[in-house]
Amino acid sequence: MQRFFAKLTVFLTPFLVGFGFPAFVLVASRESLSADEIARLHFDGPLDALYGAAYTNPDARYKLVGIELRKPDLVTIGSSRVLEFESGLFVDGSRRFYNGGLLIERLYEIRRAMRHFDGRHPKYVLLGIDQWSFNAAWPSAVDNPLYEREISAGVSDLLNAIQRTARFAWPDLIHGKLSMASLIGGAPHLGVNARTRGNGFRWDGSMVYADRLRDPNGERDFDFRESFSRIAEGRRRFEFGSDVDEAALKELELLLREARERGLEVVAYLPPFAPSVERRLRATGKHSYVDKISPVITPIFARHGFKVFDFTSCESVGCTDEEFLDGFHAGTKADARMLAAMADQVPWLDGMVDQELLTQRIERTPPGPGLSP
Repeated sequence: MQRFFAKLTVFLTPFLVGFGFPAFVLVASRESLSADEIARLHFDGPLDALYGAAYTNPDARYKLVGIELRKPDLVTIGSSRVLEFESGLFVDGSRRFYNGGLLIERLYEIRRAMRHFDGRHPKYVLLGIDQWSFNAAWPSAVDNPLYEREISAGVSDLLNAIQRTARFAWPDLIHGKLSMASLIGGAPHLGVNARTRGNGFRWDGSMVYADRLRDPNGERDFDFRESFSRIAEGRRRFEFGSDVDEAALKELELLLREARERGLEVVAYLPPFAPSVERRLRATGKHSYVDKISPVITPIFARHGFKVFDFTSCESVGCTDEEFLDGFHAGTKADARMLAAMADQVPWLDGMVDQELLTQRIERTPPGPGLSP
Protein backbone atom coordinates (compact mmCIF):
# COMPACT_ATOMS: atom_id res chain seq x y z
CA MET A 1 0.00 0.00 0.00
CA GLN A 2 2.82 2.38 0.82
CA ARG A 3 4.39 1.65 -2.54
CA PHE A 4 1.05 2.43 -4.23
CA PHE A 5 0.76 5.80 -2.49
CA ALA A 6 4.38 6.55 -3.28
CA LYS A 7 3.79 5.89 -6.97
CA LEU A 8 0.54 7.87 -6.87
CA THR A 9 2.38 10.81 -5.31
CA VAL A 10 5.07 10.68 -7.99
CA PHE A 11 2.38 10.49 -10.66
CA LEU A 12 0.31 13.37 -9.26
CA THR A 13 3.15 15.74 -8.32
CA PRO A 14 3.58 17.25 -11.81
CA PHE A 15 -0.15 17.94 -11.98
CA LEU A 16 -0.24 19.45 -8.50
CA VAL A 17 2.73 21.67 -9.31
CA GLY A 18 1.54 22.49 -12.81
CA PHE A 19 -1.99 23.40 -11.82
CA GLY A 20 -1.57 24.23 -8.14
CA PHE A 21 0.44 27.39 -8.76
CA PRO A 22 -1.96 28.77 -11.41
CA ALA A 23 -4.86 28.07 -9.04
CA PHE A 24 -3.05 29.95 -6.28
CA VAL A 25 -2.44 32.91 -8.62
CA LEU A 26 -6.13 33.15 -9.49
CA VAL A 27 -7.36 32.75 -5.91
CA ALA A 28 -4.79 35.11 -4.37
CA SER A 29 -5.61 37.88 -6.85
CA ARG A 30 -9.35 37.11 -6.64
CA GLU A 31 -9.37 36.65 -10.39
CA SER A 32 -10.93 33.28 -9.70
CA LEU A 33 -14.22 34.93 -8.74
CA SER A 34 -17.16 35.28 -11.09
CA ALA A 35 -17.73 38.52 -12.96
CA ASP A 36 -20.73 39.21 -10.73
CA GLU A 37 -18.68 38.75 -7.56
CA ILE A 38 -15.85 40.91 -8.86
CA ALA A 39 -18.23 43.67 -9.93
CA ARG A 40 -19.86 43.65 -6.50
CA LEU A 41 -16.51 43.73 -4.67
CA HIS A 42 -15.32 46.58 -6.88
CA PHE A 43 -18.55 48.49 -6.34
CA ASP A 44 -18.37 48.09 -2.56
CA GLY A 45 -14.61 48.74 -2.40
CA PRO A 46 -12.59 51.96 -2.23
CA LEU A 47 -12.75 54.38 -5.15
CA ASP A 48 -9.03 53.97 -5.90
CA ALA A 49 -9.30 50.19 -6.36
CA LEU A 50 -8.68 48.74 -9.82
CA TYR A 51 -9.91 45.57 -11.46
CA GLY A 52 -7.58 44.15 -14.09
CA ALA A 53 -7.58 40.52 -15.18
CA ALA A 54 -4.60 38.85 -16.83
CA TYR A 55 -5.74 35.29 -17.44
CA THR A 56 -9.54 35.54 -17.64
CA ASN A 57 -11.80 37.79 -19.67
CA PRO A 58 -15.26 38.41 -18.18
CA ASP A 59 -15.24 42.07 -19.28
CA ALA A 60 -18.68 42.14 -20.94
CA ARG A 61 -20.50 40.61 -17.98
CA TYR A 62 -18.45 42.65 -15.48
CA LYS A 63 -19.40 45.90 -17.23
CA LEU A 64 -23.08 44.96 -17.46
CA VAL A 65 -23.22 44.21 -13.72
CA GLY A 66 -21.33 47.45 -13.08
CA ILE A 67 -24.10 49.34 -14.85
CA GLU A 68 -26.80 47.46 -12.94
CA LEU A 69 -25.15 48.26 -9.60
CA ARG A 70 -24.41 51.94 -10.22
CA LYS A 71 -27.55 52.85 -12.15
CA PRO A 72 -25.86 55.78 -13.95
CA ASP A 73 -27.69 58.34 -16.04
CA LEU A 74 -25.02 58.21 -18.76
CA VAL A 75 -22.87 55.35 -20.03
CA THR A 76 -20.31 55.06 -22.77
CA ILE A 77 -20.62 51.99 -24.97
CA GLY A 78 -17.95 50.83 -27.35
CA SER A 79 -14.67 48.98 -27.68
CA SER A 80 -11.49 49.75 -25.77
CA ARG A 81 -11.31 53.02 -27.73
CA VAL A 82 -13.91 54.65 -25.44
CA LEU A 83 -12.22 53.63 -22.18
CA GLU A 84 -10.48 56.94 -21.42
CA PHE A 85 -13.68 58.87 -20.70
CA GLU A 86 -13.46 59.42 -16.94
CA SER A 87 -16.13 60.45 -14.43
CA GLY A 88 -14.14 63.64 -13.71
CA LEU A 89 -15.10 64.98 -17.14
CA PHE A 90 -18.76 65.19 -16.08
CA VAL A 91 -20.76 67.12 -13.49
CA ASP A 92 -21.33 64.81 -10.51
CA GLY A 93 -19.69 62.15 -12.66
CA SER A 94 -19.00 59.63 -9.88
CA ARG A 95 -22.75 59.28 -9.42
CA ARG A 96 -24.13 59.95 -12.91
CA PHE A 97 -21.54 58.41 -15.24
CA TYR A 98 -20.14 54.93 -15.90
CA ASN A 99 -17.76 53.88 -18.65
CA GLY A 100 -19.17 50.76 -20.30
CA GLY A 101 -16.22 50.34 -22.67
CA LEU A 102 -15.75 46.65 -23.59
CA LEU A 103 -19.35 45.85 -22.75
CA ILE A 104 -19.33 45.25 -26.49
CA GLU A 105 -16.66 44.94 -29.18
CA ARG A 106 -18.81 44.62 -32.29
CA LEU A 107 -21.63 46.66 -33.77
CA TYR A 108 -23.91 43.62 -33.69
CA GLU A 109 -23.56 43.26 -29.91
CA ILE A 110 -24.90 46.70 -29.01
CA ARG A 111 -28.60 45.87 -29.38
CA ARG A 112 -28.20 42.75 -27.30
CA ALA A 113 -26.45 44.69 -24.57
CA MET A 114 -29.12 47.42 -24.48
CA ARG A 115 -31.83 44.81 -23.94
CA HIS A 116 -30.32 44.14 -20.53
CA PHE A 117 -30.83 47.75 -19.37
CA ASP A 118 -33.62 48.12 -16.81
CA GLY A 119 -35.52 50.79 -18.75
CA ARG A 120 -34.61 53.63 -16.37
CA HIS A 121 -30.81 53.51 -16.16
CA PRO A 122 -29.03 54.51 -18.22
CA LYS A 123 -31.08 57.17 -19.93
CA TYR A 124 -28.23 58.54 -22.06
CA VAL A 125 -25.65 56.70 -24.18
CA LEU A 126 -22.36 58.01 -25.57
CA LEU A 127 -21.67 55.48 -28.32
CA GLY A 128 -18.30 54.91 -29.97
CA ILE A 129 -18.51 52.97 -33.24
CA ASP A 130 -15.22 51.78 -34.69
CA GLN A 131 -14.65 52.49 -38.37
CA TRP A 132 -13.81 48.86 -39.14
CA SER A 133 -17.34 47.90 -38.03
CA PHE A 134 -18.36 49.11 -41.49
CA ASN A 135 -15.71 47.11 -43.36
CA ALA A 136 -16.91 43.67 -44.45
CA ALA A 137 -13.27 42.58 -44.74
CA TRP A 138 -12.78 42.86 -40.97
CA PRO A 139 -13.22 39.28 -39.69
CA SER A 140 -15.31 40.43 -36.71
CA ALA A 141 -17.69 42.56 -38.77
CA VAL A 142 -20.32 39.86 -38.24
CA ASP A 143 -22.66 38.81 -35.47
CA ASN A 144 -21.26 36.98 -32.45
CA PRO A 145 -23.54 34.05 -31.60
CA LEU A 146 -21.77 33.54 -28.27
CA TYR A 147 -22.27 37.09 -27.01
CA GLU A 148 -25.52 36.44 -25.17
CA ARG A 149 -23.88 33.61 -23.28
CA GLU A 150 -20.86 35.79 -22.46
CA ILE A 151 -22.94 38.65 -21.13
CA SER A 152 -25.23 36.38 -19.13
CA ALA A 153 -22.58 34.14 -17.57
CA GLY A 154 -22.29 35.23 -13.95
CA VAL A 155 -20.76 32.04 -12.58
CA SER A 156 -17.02 31.41 -12.39
CA ASP A 157 -15.69 28.46 -14.37
CA LEU A 158 -12.67 27.87 -12.15
CA LEU A 159 -11.46 24.68 -13.82
CA ASN A 160 -11.27 26.24 -17.28
CA ALA A 161 -9.70 29.37 -15.80
CA ILE A 162 -6.97 27.28 -14.15
CA GLN A 163 -6.30 25.44 -17.41
CA ARG A 164 -5.93 28.72 -19.29
CA THR A 165 -3.79 30.25 -16.56
CA ALA A 166 -1.48 27.21 -16.50
CA ARG A 167 -0.30 28.12 -20.01
CA PHE A 168 0.91 31.58 -19.00
CA ALA A 169 1.47 31.87 -15.25
CA TRP A 170 4.67 29.82 -15.08
CA PRO A 171 6.33 31.62 -18.06
CA ASP A 172 5.26 34.98 -16.59
CA LEU A 173 6.83 34.04 -13.24
CA ILE A 174 10.06 32.87 -14.89
CA HIS A 175 10.37 36.04 -16.99
CA GLY A 176 9.69 38.35 -14.05
CA LYS A 177 6.26 39.47 -15.21
CA LEU A 178 4.51 38.00 -12.17
CA SER A 179 5.49 39.38 -8.78
CA MET A 180 4.49 37.22 -5.83
CA ALA A 181 4.80 40.15 -3.41
CA SER A 182 2.46 42.30 -5.49
CA LEU A 183 0.12 39.38 -6.04
CA ILE A 184 -0.33 38.77 -2.34
CA GLY A 185 -0.06 42.34 -1.11
CA GLY A 186 -1.83 44.14 -3.94
CA ALA A 187 -5.16 44.65 -2.16
CA PRO A 188 -7.59 46.36 -2.65
CA HIS A 189 -6.96 45.78 -6.35
CA LEU A 190 -8.70 42.83 -8.00
CA GLY A 191 -7.09 40.65 -10.66
CA VAL A 192 -3.52 39.76 -11.54
CA ASN A 193 -2.97 42.63 -13.97
CA ALA A 194 -4.18 45.23 -11.48
CA ARG A 195 -2.21 43.84 -8.55
CA THR A 196 1.10 43.22 -10.28
CA ARG A 197 1.23 45.96 -12.93
CA GLY A 198 -1.37 48.57 -11.99
CA ASN A 199 -3.43 48.12 -15.15
CA GLY A 200 -7.18 47.88 -14.91
CA PHE A 201 -10.62 49.41 -14.72
CA ARG A 202 -11.21 52.24 -12.31
CA TRP A 203 -14.33 52.38 -10.15
CA ASP A 204 -16.05 54.45 -12.86
CA GLY A 205 -15.28 51.85 -15.55
CA SER A 206 -12.55 53.85 -17.29
CA MET A 207 -9.14 52.27 -17.83
CA VAL A 208 -5.69 52.83 -16.37
CA TYR A 209 -2.94 51.81 -18.81
CA ALA A 210 -0.11 51.95 -16.30
CA ASP A 211 2.34 50.02 -18.50
CA ARG A 212 1.96 52.49 -21.37
CA LEU A 213 2.34 55.52 -19.14
CA ARG A 214 5.23 54.02 -17.17
CA ASP A 215 7.32 52.99 -20.18
CA PRO A 216 5.94 54.29 -23.50
CA ASN A 217 9.19 53.35 -25.28
CA GLY A 218 8.58 49.71 -24.42
CA GLU A 219 5.16 49.59 -26.01
CA ARG A 220 4.72 47.64 -29.21
CA ASP A 221 3.12 50.63 -30.90
CA PHE A 222 5.75 53.14 -29.78
CA ASP A 223 5.99 55.85 -32.46
CA PHE A 224 2.98 54.07 -34.04
CA ARG A 225 5.25 51.47 -35.63
CA GLU A 226 2.73 48.66 -35.13
CA SER A 227 -0.16 50.75 -36.46
CA PHE A 228 1.83 51.69 -39.56
CA SER A 229 2.67 48.03 -40.13
CA ARG A 230 -0.96 46.97 -39.86
CA ILE A 231 -2.05 49.70 -42.25
CA ALA A 232 0.54 48.70 -44.85
CA GLU A 233 -0.34 45.00 -44.60
CA GLY A 234 -4.09 45.41 -44.21
CA ARG A 235 -4.44 43.37 -41.03
CA ARG A 236 -5.84 43.44 -37.49
CA ARG A 237 -8.61 46.04 -37.87
CA PHE A 238 -6.84 47.81 -40.73
CA GLU A 239 -8.05 45.42 -43.43
CA PHE A 240 -8.33 47.02 -46.87
CA GLY A 241 -11.79 48.09 -47.98
CA SER A 242 -13.39 50.43 -50.46
CA ASP A 243 -17.10 50.33 -49.65
CA VAL A 244 -19.26 50.67 -46.54
CA ASP A 245 -20.78 47.34 -45.55
CA GLU A 246 -24.52 47.35 -46.30
CA ALA A 247 -25.20 44.72 -43.63
CA ALA A 248 -23.64 46.98 -41.01
CA LEU A 249 -25.85 49.87 -42.11
CA LYS A 250 -28.96 47.70 -41.72
CA GLU A 251 -27.82 46.71 -38.24
CA LEU A 252 -27.22 50.35 -37.37
CA GLU A 253 -30.77 51.20 -38.50
CA LEU A 254 -32.19 48.46 -36.26
CA LEU A 255 -29.99 49.55 -33.35
CA LEU A 256 -31.09 53.19 -33.48
CA ARG A 257 -34.74 52.28 -33.93
CA GLU A 258 -34.59 50.04 -30.88
CA ALA A 259 -32.76 52.69 -28.86
CA ARG A 260 -35.50 55.20 -29.65
CA GLU A 261 -38.21 52.69 -28.74
CA ARG A 262 -36.48 52.11 -25.41
CA GLY A 263 -36.46 55.82 -24.66
CA LEU A 264 -32.68 56.16 -24.83
CA GLU A 265 -30.96 59.36 -25.91
CA VAL A 266 -27.91 58.55 -28.03
CA VAL A 267 -24.99 60.59 -29.27
CA ALA A 268 -22.41 58.67 -31.26
CA TYR A 269 -18.96 59.29 -32.66
CA LEU A 270 -16.38 57.65 -34.86
CA PRO A 271 -13.28 57.41 -32.61
CA PRO A 272 -10.08 59.11 -33.71
CA PHE A 273 -6.76 57.83 -34.95
CA ALA A 274 -3.59 59.63 -33.97
CA PRO A 275 -3.09 62.34 -36.62
CA SER A 276 0.02 60.67 -38.08
CA VAL A 277 -1.79 57.35 -38.27
CA GLU A 278 -4.89 58.89 -39.83
CA ARG A 279 -2.77 60.53 -42.53
CA ARG A 280 -0.98 57.25 -43.25
CA LEU A 281 -4.34 55.46 -43.43
CA ARG A 282 -5.63 57.84 -46.09
CA ALA A 283 -2.36 57.88 -48.01
CA THR A 284 -2.52 54.18 -48.83
CA GLY A 285 -5.67 54.59 -50.91
CA LYS A 286 -6.67 51.10 -49.75
CA HIS A 287 -8.97 52.12 -46.90
CA SER A 288 -11.28 54.44 -48.83
CA TYR A 289 -14.38 53.08 -47.05
CA VAL A 290 -13.38 55.17 -44.02
CA ASP A 291 -14.16 58.49 -45.74
CA LYS A 292 -17.53 57.14 -46.89
CA ILE A 293 -18.84 56.21 -43.43
CA SER A 294 -19.88 59.59 -42.07
CA PRO A 295 -21.85 60.77 -45.14
CA VAL A 296 -23.81 57.51 -45.08
CA ILE A 297 -24.53 57.12 -41.36
CA THR A 298 -25.27 60.78 -40.54
CA PRO A 299 -28.73 60.74 -42.16
CA ILE A 300 -29.49 57.39 -40.52
CA PHE A 301 -28.85 58.91 -37.10
CA ALA A 302 -30.83 62.02 -38.04
CA ARG A 303 -33.87 59.93 -39.01
CA HIS A 304 -34.05 58.71 -35.44
CA GLY A 305 -33.38 62.09 -33.86
CA PHE A 306 -29.76 61.41 -32.92
CA LYS A 307 -26.43 63.00 -33.79
CA VAL A 308 -23.15 61.38 -34.82
CA PHE A 309 -19.74 63.06 -34.94
CA ASP A 310 -16.86 62.07 -37.18
CA PHE A 311 -13.62 62.32 -35.20
CA THR A 312 -11.65 59.99 -37.47
CA SER A 313 -9.37 63.00 -37.73
CA CYS A 314 -9.65 64.99 -34.51
CA GLU A 315 -7.08 67.65 -35.39
CA SER A 316 -10.03 69.99 -35.95
CA VAL A 317 -10.60 70.01 -32.16
CA GLY A 318 -6.90 70.31 -31.37
CA CYS A 319 -5.76 66.69 -30.93
CA THR A 320 -2.08 65.88 -31.39
CA ASP A 321 -0.10 62.65 -31.63
CA GLU A 322 1.13 63.16 -28.06
CA GLU A 323 -2.45 62.87 -26.77
CA PHE A 324 -2.76 59.23 -27.90
CA LEU A 325 -1.89 56.05 -26.03
CA ASP A 326 -1.15 54.36 -29.35
CA GLY A 327 -2.17 54.71 -32.98
CA PHE A 328 -5.91 54.37 -32.39
CA HIS A 329 -6.54 54.83 -28.65
CA ALA A 330 -7.07 58.45 -27.64
CA GLY A 331 -6.02 59.52 -24.17
CA THR A 332 -8.22 61.41 -21.72
CA LYS A 333 -7.08 64.81 -22.98
CA ALA A 334 -8.12 64.06 -26.56
CA ASP A 335 -11.40 62.60 -25.28
CA ALA A 336 -12.02 65.80 -23.33
CA ARG A 337 -11.58 67.83 -26.52
CA MET A 338 -14.11 65.67 -28.36
CA LEU A 339 -16.52 65.72 -25.43
CA ALA A 340 -16.46 69.53 -25.38
CA ALA A 341 -17.16 69.63 -29.13
CA MET A 342 -20.08 67.20 -28.84
CA ALA A 343 -21.56 68.94 -25.79
CA ASP A 344 -21.53 72.20 -27.70
CA GLN A 345 -24.12 70.73 -30.10
CA VAL A 346 -26.06 68.28 -27.91
CA PRO A 347 -28.11 70.03 -25.18
CA TRP A 348 -28.54 67.05 -22.85
CA LEU A 349 -24.82 66.31 -23.00
CA ASP A 350 -24.01 69.96 -22.40
CA GLY A 351 -26.03 69.73 -19.20
CA MET A 352 -23.73 66.99 -17.95
CA VAL A 353 -20.46 68.75 -18.72
CA ASP A 354 -18.90 71.78 -17.06
CA GLN A 355 -17.54 73.36 -20.24
CA GLU A 356 -15.53 76.03 -18.47
CA LEU A 357 -13.82 73.55 -16.15
CA LEU A 358 -13.23 71.18 -19.05
CA THR A 359 -11.58 73.92 -21.11
CA GLN A 360 -9.37 74.95 -18.20
CA ARG A 361 -8.18 71.38 -17.66
CA ILE A 362 -7.38 70.94 -21.34
CA GLU A 363 -5.45 74.21 -21.54
CA ARG A 364 -3.48 73.69 -18.33
CA THR A 365 -2.45 70.10 -18.95
CA PRO A 366 1.05 69.63 -20.42
CA PRO A 367 1.52 67.55 -23.59
CA GLY A 368 0.60 63.90 -23.16
CA PRO A 369 -2.44 61.58 -23.14
CA GLY A 370 -3.52 62.29 -19.56
CA LEU A 371 -5.54 65.14 -18.11
CA SER A 372 -4.57 67.01 -14.95
CA PRO A 373 -7.18 67.07 -12.16
